[in-house]
Amino acid sequence: MKKQPLMTAVRRSALVAAVLALVAVPSFAVDLVAVAAVWTPPGGGTPIPMWAFQEGATCPTPPVAWDVGPAIRATAGELISINLLNCLAEPISLIAPGLMPTTPPDPVWVDAAGTFVATGARPLGDTTSRVRSFTNEVAPAASVIYEWTASAGSFIYQSGTMVSMQVPMGLYGPVIVEAAAGEAYTGITYGNEAILFYSEIDPAVNNAGVPASADYRPQYFLVNGESYPTAVPEYATPPAAGEDLLVRFFNAGLETSMPMLDGVLMQVVAEDGNVTPGGSVYPATPAAYSLLLPAGKTIDAMIAAVPDGKYAVIDRTLRLDNGPGVDDDGGQLVFLDYAPAP
Repeated sequence: MKKQPLMTAVRRSALVAAVLALVAVPSFAVDLVAVAAVWTPPGGGTPIPMWAFQEGATCPTPPVAWDVGPAIRATAGELISINLLNCLAEPISLIAPGLMPTTPPDPVWVDAAGTFVATGARPLGDTTSRVRSFTNEVAPAASVIYEWTASAGSFIYQSGTMVSMQVPMGLYGPVIVEAAAGEAYTGITYGNEAILFYSEIDPAVNNAGVPASADYRPQYFLVNGESYPTAVPEYATPPAAGEDLLVRFFNAGLETSMPMLDGVLMQVVAEDGNVTPGGSVYPATPAAYSLLLPAGKTIDAMIAAVPDGKYAVIDRTLRLDNGPGVDDDGGQLVFLDYAPAP
C-alpha cells in the first residue's frame, strides 16, 4: 500500500456538515480506521506486526504498510471531531493529551484477570480494579466519535486503551492546531514548518502483542515512521535559504530522545502546546543545539534565517542503528535540507 504523507490534512465534508448542524462552532472532522499493519525493517528484515491509524471510513484489505497516523490539522477554537472505526480484534479508544474533550472521559475498569468491572467511576470500595481505557472504548467492528476543543499547539493523538501495549504497537499520530493562517501561536510567525515525529519499536513487544515491561528493549528507532536513510522531515513546502523554520518535535516512544541540530541554533517557543516564558516573543528563551524530548512530549522550536545547506538532526542518546545484525548507520537521524533562494 502506498504510504500516506504525514502532512496530509484529512477532512470529510459529509461529516463536517453533520457536525455543523449540531454545534454552533466551526468544526474539523475526519474519519480514521484502526488497522493491523506491518513494518519492514531497513534492509528487508523480518516484517514486524504493528497497529496503525489511517484515513478512511471502511476497513482496508490487508496487507497494510504501517506508518505514523495522518497529521490532523485544525484552527484554534474549532471542534475537532474524529469518527474512529475499529478494524482490530480488541477494543481501543482515542485520547489527545493536552486537548480538552467536549464530554468528560468515561474510563473502563477491569479486574486483575482483565474482566470488565465498570465504566465511569470505580465502584465504591473497589481497591483492586485497574483502568483498561482512559475514555469510552470502541469495540471491534464498531465506531465512536471523539471530540476535542482545539487550542493552539502541537499534540499527540493515541490509543487510550492498554496504553503500554497499544501505543508501542503504533497507534499514534500528530495533531497540529494553528492560531491563524501562517501562525503557530499569537505573535509567532514562521516561513515554513517541519514535522519530526520520534518513536521506536521493540520487536519482542509487537510480536507477542503484550504490554511493554521493565525489560522493554527497542531495537528500531524511527523519525516519521522510518529509520535513516529513508527517514526524512515532512515540510510544509520545500525550505528556502534565509527563511524561518518552525520544527515540531513529537515523541510517541516510551523512552527519552535528545534531538541535536548540527550547525544552527534553535529556540523553543512552546512545549505541549504551552507557550514558553516570555509569551509570544520566542527570543526570550535560550538558543540551543539540542532538546530533551521525553516520552509523550511535544516541543516546537524556531530556527531563524538559515543559510542554504544540509543540517543533520542527530539523536544524542545514540539511537543511530537499524536494529541487530545491521552494520550501516541508521535510526533517528534526518537532515534539514535548505535550498538556495530562487
